[in-house]
Amino acid sequence: MRVCVLGPLEVREGSTLIAGGGKQQRRVLAGLALGGGKGVSLFGLETATWGEEPPPTSRHTIATHVLRLRASGLAITTTADGYRLDTTTDVLEFERALKTARDAVAIDTPRSIAALLGAVHLYRSRPFPELDHVPEAEVEAARLEELVEGAREQLLRAQLAVEPADDLVAPARALVAEQPFREHRWEVLMLVLYRAGRQAEALDVYAEARAKLADELGVEPGPALQRMQQAVLSQDPAL
Repeated sequence: MRVCVLGPLEVREGSTLIAGGGKQQRRVLAGLALGGGKGVSLFGLETATWGEEPPPTSRHTIATHVLRLRASGLAITTTADGYRLDTTTDVLEFERALKTARDAVAIDTPRSIAALLGAVHLYRSRPFPELDHVPEAEVEAARLEELVEGAREQLLRAQLAVEPADDLVAPARALVAEQPFREHRWEVLMLVLYRAGRQAEALDVYAEARAKLADELGVEPGPALQRMQQAVLSQDPAL
């Protein structure tokens, strides 16, 4: 069984979707999942479920929801001041996949690619939408979104080591179009084009990136993107 929070909350047994209960119960479960395998206090669960003004019966209600979640098969341990979710979450699987990818990148590129594909596949949409009123959930959601966007960039670089560069031009352009202010994506696109034998297009991409950054943010490209331009100009063998 797995609790999925990389998108709207889901409880899954293999490929089978299991009902997560009503709105309150889903918030209790999301609050437990936010704990990342650590105990969550009753106060934290009250905030996750009702915000800053929980009802007088909030702790009894939380206990009832926990009983129902346990009855559905979820492993939840009672701690000194609250509860801990012991059932795995997709966040833990996502982070394990990223670690596998990092460990394998220099020695086993196909394994690294498979791990990155698995990590990216787990992400459905913004995490913890049930807890949009909880600051800690907003911080965690932003952290996870940054990780998944970085994973998508790493995946393209890894694929470039084993796949024809021509096949990766369109995916690289799509990544840039989605988030044009992530300069690393322009670097990857330039590298893909250069490896595809399209040096002039790679330099055009730098000019496009520089114009966009200047027009919309009022800044010059960062050092890494500038180094990529110089490497392409000099046909650096390291590329």
